[in-house]
Amino acid sequence: MGKAMKDVDRVSVVAQFHTFAYILHRHTVVMLVQSYVA
Repeated sequence: MGKAMKDVDRVSVVAQFHTFAYILHRHTVVMLVQSYVA
């Protein structure tokens, strides 16, 4: 049971990291487009 919990923990950390990276990427793209258009 302990191992399963550890796996779930790892998955949630990876999911949070991916979400953060995705938001950061989107934000960067928006900034680049705005500076390019402006």
